[in-house]
Amino acid sequence: RAKDLARFFQQAADESFPLHPEEEQLRAILLANGILELRDGGYSPGEGAVISISRSSGPLLRHHLLTHEAFHGVFFSSEAYRRSSLALWEELGEGEREFWLLFFRWVGYDTEDTYLAANELQAYLFQQERRGVGPYFRGVTAGRLLASYPERRAAILGFLGADPGSFERRFDALERSL
Repeated sequence: RAKDLARFFQQAADESFPLHPEEEQLRAILLANGILELRDGGYSPGEGAVISISRSSGPLLRHHLLTHEAFHGVFFSSEAYRRSSLALWEELGEGEREFWLLFFRWVGYDTEDTYLAANELQAYLFQQERRGVGPYFRGVTAGRLLASYPERRAAILGFLGADPGSFERRFDALERSL
């Protein structure tokens, strides 16, 4: 988000923290494109956002990553879609929310940040086609969570057994808001 980028560059300036040449190049690009603005001698958010992916990933992973990051761009730039994503996050049942928070903890996200959780929820749902959503979360993700959090086994399996269509249902609900 422009807001986060402005905060980063302003803090670096306030602390006289030396930037890498790539960070200086990014700052110049952001200023030239109005994502960052100079106001009163400091950095302020403009309009827009930046998305990026690793160049070292294979083609399939790069496709998923680019799609995931592009949906962050939609989230950042569309207030109506952002509201729908935040509302969807608030609608999650206890077991479903617990599954997502456990997944976000496994990935390394701040699980106290509702804005981040809603943003990641929508990006993870849409990083693959609808037909891949269930297998990815019920199979791949659940397997990783069961291996990493064996003490949460009953909760994970309980949610998956009680609501087997939840991932597709959430995908469909958000897709309508797109």
